[in-house]
Amino acid sequence: MLEAQIALEEAQNAKSTVRLQRDNEGNFGYVYTADQEKVNDAQ
Repeated sequence: MLEAQIALEEAQNAKSTVRLQRDNEGNFGYVYTADQEKVNDAQ
C-alpha cells in the first residue's frame, strides 16, 4: 500500500509533459504538467 502511494506521488510530481501555452497578453510560455496516464496507472 505504501509503495503504491509513493508511486502515485512520484507520478504526480514528475512534470514530464511540456505544453506551449499563450497567456492573456498573447505571450507564449511553457507549462510543465504531470503525465496523466502515469498518474492514472499509479492510482
